[in-house]
Amino acid sequence: MEVLLGAPSSTDSKPQHQCTKEQGCHQDEANYVGYDVIAMEEVDQFHGFFEPLLKMMGYQGLFLPKPYSPCVVSGWYSDGCAFFWKIGELELIKEEQYSYQQGNQVYLIVTMRHLTTGKIMEFAMTHLKAGQGVKNEVLRSVQVQELMHRLSCSALSASKEHGVELNKIPVILMGDFNSDIREEASCIQSVISKYGTVCPCPLTSVYKIDPPDPSLFTTWKIRGLTTQKRIIDYIFCNDEKVHGFECTHILDVPDEEEMELTKLPGFKYPSDHLAINARFRLSKT
Repeated sequence: MEVLLGAPSSTDSKPQHQCTKEQGCHQDEANYVGYDVIAMEEVDQFHGFFEPLLKMMGYQGLFLPKPYSPCVVSGWYSDGCAFFWKIGELELIKEEQYSYQQGNQVYLIVTMRHLTTGKIMEFAMTHLKAGQGVKNEVLRSVQVQELMHRLSCSALSASKEHGVELNKIPVILMGDFNSDIREEASCIQSVISKYGTVCPCPLTSVYKIDPPDPSLFTTWKIRGLTTQKRIIDYIFCNDEKVHGFECTHILDVPDEEEMELTKLPGFKYPSDHLAINARFRLSKT
C-alpha cells in the first residue's frame, strides 16, 4: 500500500524511487503523494484487500481475472489485472474487458473523462504471456497486435461518440509485457513501430528504451542459480502526437547499492517487479 499510494517506505524517509525527467523535479513534486491512476497485474486479492482499502483512499476500481488462472489449481483465488482511478479526478465512460484469442491472458481498455480539463482519454493495461524464447515471443506479438487493434478501435469509437478529433485523445498503455526490448524478436518493437499500425499508434515509452537506458530494469530476480535482470514492464503513451498532453516526470529505478542482497522481492521493494510511474501534464483544448 505504501508503494501504491506513493508514500515513503517505512524503512526510508524518501520515496522508493526519485522523480526524474529532463525537466527535473522540484521538491514539492518529489513529495507528492497519491496517483490518479493505478494499474496492477497478478492481483489475486482484489475484492478482499485492494478494492476495499483503496476505496477508503478515494479510488474506484475494475478487475478482470484470467479465465484459467494457475492460482486456482493451487487452491487460491484467480489472479488478473486491476485498474484503479481517483474519484473526482477521472470519470468512467466505458470499460472493455477481453481475454486474448491466443493464450490465457487478459487486457482492459477504459475510456475516461479527465474532469479538470474535460479531455477524453483512453487507458489500457495488460499482462502478456510469460516465458523467454522465440516461441513465447511470437505469441506475445500476436497478443500485442490484438491489443493495439482493440485500443485503436476504442479510441476511434470515443472520437465519434464524443465529437473529439482522434489526434486529441490521450492514450496511455501500461502493463507487464514479459518482453525485454533488447531480446530477439521482442513484441515491444511492434508497440513503438511507426509502420504497420493504425491510429492512435504508434506509441512511445515514457522510459528510455530505444536504445534502453543502461541503468533501467523493472525486475531483478534470483531463482536458484539463475539471476535475471530485465526490462519487461512499460508505460506507453501518444504524447508526441497529442497537443496539450505531455509526460513531464518519471520515477527512477533504484541504484544497485539500494537493492537488497536477495534482490526482488524484499522488505523495501515488496514485489518481484519494481513500480514504475509517470506524471503527465494535461491542458484544456
